[in-house]
Amino acid sequence: MNTTTETPNRPRIPLLAALLSLFLPGLGQMYCGKISRGLVLWFASSLVAAVGMVLCLMALAAWPGWVGYAAVAAMAAGMAICVYAILDAHGIARKTGHYVLKDYNRWYVYLLLVLIQLPLTVPVTIGLRAGVIEAFRMVGDAMAPTLRKGDRVLVNKLAYRTQAVRRGDIVACVNPNKRHQTNIRRVAALPGDTVEMRDGVLLVNGQQVTLNALAGQQTQAGEFPLTKLANGYCFVLNDNRGHAEDSRSFGPVPLGDIIGRAEVVYWPRWVKLRPENK
Repeated sequence: MNTTTETPNRPRIPLLAALLSLFLPGLGQMYCGKISRGLVLWFASSLVAAVGMVLCLMALAAWPGWVGYAAVAAMAAGMAICVYAILDAHGIARKTGHYVLKDYNRWYVYLLLVLIQLPLTVPVTIGLRAGVIEAFRMVGDAMAPTLRKGDRVLVNKLAYRTQAVRRGDIVACVNPNKRHQTNIRRVAALPGDTVEMRDGVLLVNGQQVTLNALAGQQTQAGEFPLTKLANGYCFVLNDNRGHAEDSRSFGPVPLGDIIGRAEVVYWPRWVKLRPENK
């Protein structure tokens, strides 16, 4: 009696191949039998992501301006690799037709590759976000013209571990009246300062303060009574004072509610943020 063993023969699904490479660049290629190409894409995407992360940290540490542009270039390269991996996997799957399954074409192999990747990326990402750097998106024009609606901003959470908060710093802080909400605002006055607004003019310790970012802004800023800030509190303002969601409405902000200092706009433009100390 003759017996034959047939190797499973299944066509590749283009959409599934693309989704696999979206989830992990190179995985879609492995699904289609192109293991060498898949490993190259996986390694390249991991390397570029690591380099981009290091460059971002260097930019936050006030390295020369070219570092920021290099960080943007690394992020763009990472996105390009991901897009290429997705389109390439989809194209390979369409051309493959009937496909004889390889030993590595098993769901648990794909899962293993993902699990190998997770320890390399997830703890680093979570750790960076929790204690080093976090990205925020501007949802309005409260900080215009310095920050525009849609800008992606990197906030340095280590900034005030070794330095004090300064007047003019742009900070991410918890809204005292809406604890679930984070605002990005400019520090106008510090603990012990007196602060007042008359006819839209900001007075700190009795002296008029004009921040460069606010110069020439035609807004209806309103009034704020003379107030002396208690120890441990600062006064924050929008650069666009026509938006009243700042210390004029929710009061002084505890220093402990400052998440970090906004350092860089990284998308859709690259701008290094500097404090205005006038």
